[in-house]
Amino acid sequence: MTLICMILIYGASVFSPGPAIEETISFEIHKGGKPVGELTATKEVYDDRVVYKSFSETTISFIFTIRVWYEYHVEYRKGKLYQANVKILVNDDLHKQTRIKLENGVYVFTEIKKRREEVKHIDFPVDYSSVLFLFEEPEEFNASFSEEEGVYHKLEPLGNHTYEKTNSRGRVNKYVYQDGRLDKVFMDAGFFKFQILKKDA
Repeated sequence: MTLICMILIYGASVFSPGPAIEETISFEIHKGGKPVGELTATKEVYDDRVVYKSFSETTISFIFTIRVWYEYHVEYRKGKLYQANVKILVNDDLHKQTRIKLENGVYVFTEIKKRREEVKHIDFPVDYSSVLFLFEEPEEFNASFSEEEGVYHKLEPLGNHTYEKTNSRGRVNKYVYQDGRLDKVFMDAGFFKFQILKKDA
């Protein structure tokens, strides 16, 4: 009787197996040599899928205080992007949200911004997207897909395990790896420039 009650209350998720492998990494976000935020990401490997989660918060004081929160939930199946959800908050207000899901071989990309919702369809495969920079060095790729924008960004290797990514606005981020792991990022966010530095384990 107790077992039946548990199923009714908590659902089948009580018996769902956890990830076979779970990895967490943390970074500190700097601006002008001073820490202004943190980023934490996890990678969960299951039998048939890999789930990536990333959370970051940055606080900038410039005339007034701006607090930006990024949240990524991304799932890959058989080495291909299956679905993703990105949420961006500015001072606790929703700034932008995007969703993408593979349906019948085509990605359905939904963008919610300023109370408007736009949908487009993407019919090319996605093997490498933004969240993977945190865990996987892009040695075999010349482009990365943006879960936030629904487009590919140009990716160029510079040598010495360093890569430049150019987004749709022409802004360039530089990613530096050590022993196959992301060590630091030099990020161009337009008016602001940031460094994202891996914390010691």
